[in-house]
Formats: sequence, C-alpha cells, structure tokens
Amino acid sequence: MTASETLAELDAIALAAVARLPATDSGHGQVWKRPDGVTADCGGPKKCDDCSSDALMVAAMQQSINAVKPTSAAVVEIVERHRGERMPEIGTGSILVPNEIRINGQRLWAPQDSPPVVERIEVGTGMSAVLVTLTVMARRVVIDDEPGTP
Repeated sequence: MTASETLAELDAIALAAVARLPATDSGHGQVWKRPDGVTADCGGPKKCDDCSSDALMVAAMQQSINAVKPTSAAVVEIVERHRGERMPEIGTGSILVPNEIRINGQRLWAPQDSPPVVERIEVGTGMSAVLVTLTVMARRVVIDDEPGTP
C-alpha cells in the first residue's frame, strides 16, 4: 500500500469517526486516555465494538504516520579502517587516509581517483552545514517517477 493510499484510507476512517478522536473526551477511555479521566467498564477492544473500532483507527493513524517518513540529511562517514590500535596523534601515522565511505551505515565502493569533497555552506543567518560531494560506483541506477505525495 502506498503512502497516498494509506492517507486516503485514514481520511475515510477519520471522517467516519469525527466524533471519536484520540486526546478528546470521546471514546470509552480504553484505547486512549481521555482528558477528563473517564474510563468505561466495557471490556476494552477485545470485548467492545466501539473500542475495537477506536483501536483500528489508532492503528491506521500510526501506520499512516510511519508510511510518510520525513526527509532528513544523510549520515556520511569517511573513515580509515585499519588493523590494530588507534593511529598515533603525532608524526606521519597521524594522517588519515580514508579507505571506506558509508552513507546511513551502508558501505559504498568509490573510485580511488575521485576523493570525497567536503565543503562548508551557509544555510541561514549565522548557520552553516556541510555539503559532501561523492562519486560512488552503482550496480543499478533507477530514474523513474513514483506516485504519491512528494
């Protein structure tokens, strides 16, 4: 199920249950805590149809939230892997010669003659970030469109 289909399903469920929403004084207080503290003695989702419907709605909402992941910056690691102890902090042994690149924990192959380029960029008043330009080897490149919300 795509993110847009999940959101459409959630909208349909939410419209059907407009009067029963989490964090409100609606529902029996078994699936979500009501601000007024009331809890019905109905047996909860396993025994009560209303609570079961509320639990399905909350599960659909959580699935929708999980399906639409926010965009975030990548974690780029440019490291020198070596055997033995940590490199000395003085002398020629203190110079790092990176031999591994990872993006979000995934190791990547990179050509030896195209080293990573790291630049500081301004992203706002008094704020900066790092721009990393990498050349990596790809087994497959897909350029395509995907349905859904960008």
